[in-house]
Amino acid sequence: MLSRHRRHLEQGVAIVLGAVALYALADVLYFGRAERSKITDKAYALAGGNIEHGRSVIVAVGCGACHEIPGIASARGQVGPSLQGVAGRAMIGGVVPNTADNLARWVENPRAINAKTAMPVLGLTAEQARDVTAYLYARAQ
Repeated sequence: MLSRHRRHLEQGVAIVLGAVALYALADVLYFGRAERSKITDKAYALAGGNIEHGRSVIVAVGCGACHEIPGIASARGQVGPSLQGVAGRAMIGGVVPNTADNLARWVENPRAINAKTAMPVLGLTAEQARDVTAYLYARAQ
């Protein structure tokens, strides 16, 4: 009789623990999505660009040949710096403060900001540069 009650108690504890784990997972997924949405909204507001189009531009022009870029599997370059956490850096190219406008200007024409930079001019439009900036601010966390 005691073992049967113990078994029921253990099953009850297992059910409660399972429910707590499921609730915790749902909480993480929901708030993870909510946090991602906030980051995306902020990146769009700062850069005024399209994040997904920015990703496409990055892939199309081959930024990953020189840079490691989070969220882009093929972007594993070691020539330039990793762009992981670029939104939180103080400077861009070591010469201008990190603002969305400055990053977009840098992406569009880095040599107009620093003539001695190794980064090439890729021929991006101002709109493409804003899109790349939005991607970097939103996804290269």
